[in-house]
Amino acid sequence: RLNAGKRQLVARGGYIGPLPTGYRRDGTGMLAVDPESSKLVIELFERRAEGETISSIVKDLNERGVPAPKSKYWHRSTVSRLLTNTIYIGLTARRPFPWTCLSGCKQSVIATWRPST
Repeated sequence: RLNAGKRQLVARGGYIGPLPTGYRRDGTGMLAVDPESSKLVIELFERRAEGETISSIVKDLNERGVPAPKSKYWHRSTVSRLLTNTIYIGLTARRPFPWTCLSGCKQSVIATWRPST
């Protein structure tokens, strides 16, 4: 019964698992972009797109005292995983379920990002 419920949630575009940085749950199991915490995710993508190294980004986040998602400090692996997580382009996959678009791929942090020119 639990797997059936998860399958239904995923089929509707819902998300199963820990809440990714930059998102919130909307009360129905669906992810929605969180306007406040998504600012950090967008900052990380912008800085990396501009060529800044992950080590430099990590050092700056720790010096500024920006809270890390699951520990006291930011680590290279944390930033790297965040930057390569497909959830930020609107795709999610949880075994044994197939790749699924989050609400038609409209609820992705990167969909809200407009690179500075």
